[in-house]
Amino acid sequence: MTKKQKQYFALELMFDVSQVTKALNYKFSGENGSIFQESGLCAGCFHFGDGGILEITVTGIGRVTDDFSYKINNLTIASLPTSPIPAKHLSPFDKKRACVSVDKWGPFKHTDKDLTMISTRAAFPLKIAKSNGQWEISGYLSVTIKRRNKKGKMVKETRLFFFDPEGTTGSGGDIVG
Repeated sequence: MTKKQKQYFALELMFDVSQVTKALNYKFSGENGSIFQESGLCAGCFHFGDGGILEITVTGIGRVTDDFSYKINNLTIASLPTSPIPAKHLSPFDKKRACVSVDKWGPFKHTDKDLTMISTRAAFPLKIAKSNGQWEISGYLSVTIKRRNKKGKMVKETRLFFFDPEGTTGSGGDIVG
């Protein structure tokens, strides 16, 4: 019997240190590109397949003149099952909890060109459920941003950003008909 290869997925979250909105730019992808389903049973959702792991990267961007840094306080991902058939897992990332927290992050990587981009990756990936299901997935990222104000003084501000897609695993749930 051949052992099934583990599937790898990525979630990239991005915010601008100067943005006035709370919405995070987000992108889910798999080994073969986007996992957004444009048609079929899981249309309009990000489909994670049948198990695997999700690597999470956060990138803060700003003008080079912003002279900024940031610290991630917490990333919480809340899930609400949406299938008419009860899911075996409360979340695609945990069987018994609807919310998962990511508190440990790797080192920061700086890239300076026209914009400064500072990225970090979660220290541990999230495991994806091997059962069928559909969920509203909301993510809340709290960060403390340190940057230079117009007077040249370094100031700190704590911000909350969010994203709110829908996702599926397995077949997306049983078909009711």
